[in-house]
Amino acid sequence: MSTILALGAGGAGGHVADWSRRLAMEAEARGHRLLVVDRAENLVGAEIVRNPRHEVVAADFADVSAVRTALVGRPTPDAVVGFREHSLITTALLAEEAGAPWNGSAQVAACRQKDTTREILRAAGLPQPRVEAFASVEEAVEHLRHAELPRIVKPRDAFGSQGVRLVRAPGEIAEAVLAAAAFSDRILVEEYVLGREVSVEGVMLGGEPRILEVTGKSVTAPPVFVELGHRQPSGLTEQEEDKVRSTAARAVTAVGLTHSLFHVEAWVTADGAVVCGEVHARLGGDWIHALIAHRRPGIELFGMVLDDVLGGPSPAPVPAPDPGRAAAVVGVVAPHAGTVTAIHRGAGLVGGTILHEDWAVRVGDRVAGPRDSFGRAGLVVVGTDDPEHLDRLVRQVRADVRIEVAG
Repeated sequence: MSTILALGAGGAGGHVADWSRRLAMEAEARGHRLLVVDRAENLVGAEIVRNPRHEVVAADFADVSAVRTALVGRPTPDAVVGFREHSLITTALLAEEAGAPWNGSAQVAACRQKDTTREILRAAGLPQPRVEAFASVEEAVEHLRHAELPRIVKPRDAFGSQGVRLVRAPGEIAEAVLAAAAFSDRILVEEYVLGREVSVEGVMLGGEPRILEVTGKSVTAPPVFVELGHRQPSGLTEQEEDKVRSTAARAVTAVGLTHSLFHVEAWVTADGAVVCGEVHARLGGDWIHALIAHRRPGIELFGMVLDDVLGGPSPAPVPAPDPGRAAAVVGVVAPHAGTVTAIHRGAGLVGGTILHEDWAVRVGDRVAGPRDSFGRAGLVVVGTDDPEHLDRLVRQVRADVRIEVAG
């Protein structure tokens, strides 16, 4: 039996809880034991706490010193894994200390620092927007006053669209810069790339990228960019998808990823170019893993990672997508600021199934229009055995699943 240190693998709800459930199940199927380290508040009500096969330790998984202290006296684990954004650096450092296979800490840091990622991708010959980094609000504001607009302003190392704004006019500069500064000590200003947004989901096996899916996106209109939906299949043409897949594979290779799941964001521009946005050394959030699982019955995303890092046999064939299946995530947002007075949940769908509902609000909560992914009211995951029905299902969910807000 192998012991796997799993950082941030708790969580009582949402897609993180489902990750934890699947990780535990796929580890158990292989005879492995998890040693889960997560924050105490994330463990309240978490399914993993009640599972006697595994051990749970309360500590801040984003603080490598706190994790080291919490694990004093325990044997060195056979593997170290982490799939949440703020666990990635800690996971890489502890894997290096344990001599366990994982992405290197320098490579993970390069992915988290968006300007560094851009430099690496540009050096690899991939098209990238120009980006400049500033250490103070004053420097960023002064630069933007003389820059050609529009420009994107964003934090260096946040995620979930936190602090990202499009500046189209001088009067928007100060607010955008302050929004970015709230999430990072470095403010990035970069060219605005206009195109259809997609992401690429994949896994590193034997040191090579395996592309699993291309996910189509829908986002709010600028100045903020909040993801309102994901869909598989992507809606791109076969030729466009092939180009997106090859570009993503080049990107993860360029930044030096060697293990685990990855999530690459990109735009397909009007002239057919594929421009990578961010490269993440983790699985995409927002229940994207559930779309993959619906499209590829029997796939074990976390099991593949465990087999890879524990040095099992050569990678097993990855289940192919079922061309008769499609799935989507639909974001629910507040129509305006106020107090939630009613939540209309999903009911029966014609030609499809609600796979998951993930609500972040309750009746009585104060809400406002979302400024990032953490401001949405909920997410609804739907699946169908007929891809021709997917757009209609999404429209039905958008019409039927909603919140009422007063004030």
